[in-house]
Amino acid sequence: MGFYPASETAAELEALLDHGGLGRTAARYLWDWRKEDAEILMRRPGSLGQEARRNLVLTCPPAALGAAITRLKAEPDLLRGERQGWLRAYLLDSGIHANELLRLLEH
Repeated sequence: MGFYPASETAAELEALLDHGGLGRTAARYLWDWRKEDAEILMRRPGSLGQEARRNLVLTCPPAALGAAITRLKAEPDLLRGERQGWLRAYLLDSGIHANELLRLLEH
């Protein structure tokens, strides 16, 4: 049985997004509990460190793919060695974003 934080605690997750061990888990929970907040953070990354932005992109749900693509266009090296695998993993569920993902795969 997993741990699922109450929606009130989701705001606290932002502070953990940069954490090396907990960052991805915090990002997943933030997407689950406060999708709008996660998307805003990804679109306006000025207050987030690179690891936090990376965790938000790596864990974004297919519904937020447009915001993740925008972030990757702004920071092409954000996912470093994981970029091609991430793009391929999202391709099947990309819907209207499929062409953009294919263009990113080419570069």
